[in-house]
Amino acid sequence: MSNVTPIKDKAIEKISLTDIDLDFHNPRFGNGEFTEQTSQPEILNFIVKNFGVDDVLSSLSVNGFFAAEPIVVKRNGSRYVVLEGNRRVTAMLILSNDKRAASHSDRIEKFTKLHSEHGSPSFDPVPAIIFEEDDDDRTLLSYLGVRHIVSTKDWDSFAKANWVQSTVSGNKISIDDVSVMTGDNHQTIRKLLQGYNYVKQLENKNLFDPANSNKGGRGSNTKYPFSWVYTILGYKQIKDFLKISEDATDKHPIPEESLENAALLLKAMFGNKSLGKDSQVGDSRNLSQLASAVSTPEKVKFLREGKHVKDIEELTKPAEERLTSILFTMRDLLAEANDRLVRENLDRTKVPQLQEYLEQIKRQFRTLDKGLADQLKGQEGSDW
Repeated sequence: MSNVTPIKDKAIEKISLTDIDLDFHNPRFGNGEFTEQTSQPEILNFIVKNFGVDDVLSSLSVNGFFAAEPIVVKRNGSRYVVLEGNRRVTAMLILSNDKRAASHSDRIEKFTKLHSEHGSPSFDPVPAIIFEEDDDDRTLLSYLGVRHIVSTKDWDSFAKANWVQSTVSGNKISIDDVSVMTGDNHQTIRKLLQGYNYVKQLENKNLFDPANSNKGGRGSNTKYPFSWVYTILGYKQIKDFLKISEDATDKHPIPEESLENAALLLKAMFGNKSLGKDSQVGDSRNLSQLASAVSTPEKVKFLREGKHVKDIEELTKPAEERLTSILFTMRDLLAEANDRLVRENLDRTKVPQLQEYLEQIKRQFRTLDKGLADQLKGQEGSDW
């Protein structure tokens, strides 16, 4: 029978830094690139590179370890795996000149000197809350869920989604429980999970390769901005276009007949390096225009052709509105041309070519003028 001691009743114990292992399965890493075979130095280097520890090193060097903020570990035989506090443990390993931090000699020299100058305040042994190997998973996950999702040093959205998916898919905690324990009143947890499952479904179908994205992400997922995915899925036009499942826990939220549309959406947002295609969105401020670009067959046709969402918006405006915009643009360009003729002398050898261009434009103007006149006559004739 498992031990179900509540987190509040667990004592803070002190354990030796040399007995502590960084967690290869740290959900903050996002993509789950590490395995049990990954070395401790590799994990330490990854944490330093991607999440930074200099702020923690400075604090430890000057103040030592705050016993009121223990790390959380799980016993693994004779060792302890860090479940909460991997950055702090990384910093302590550097500050103690542990062999796992051998590639950080500059930091070791800088911060051990600072540590010495401030009286070498204590950080080893390390205050810790210890979960036993047979402790109830729900108690542990409930605690970590709050720490992970509602932490002072915010996780990126992909890392949060990855943690939610691994927790919910293992039937360890329901998605409703995750939402309650993290104080989510805006369906954010469900949106994160839906976006995660959407991307993973397309990856598994070979319809999306993150390495081909022309838009970079951040934190645990640097290949594409995951926040764009769960944001775009919130638009009604997109939901209708994809016929996406409303069940956030569905690992295959896109029906078979909508997979092509789902892949089109990601290509429009992130481009495709292998095909030489740039993003058709530009930045996150244009996501609403992307949602609009799937609202009619005409707009979807332009989207498939690779047109930018701003251009699609212009091309599909009502004829009168689009013509007005075109005519204003022509007026402004002609004013600029006349202004430059007054201010600058032209190369005379180039003037005949310019006159030929102007003749072409005159013919187009005459055609446009006749078309507008015909429209007016047609409207007048329809009155009687």
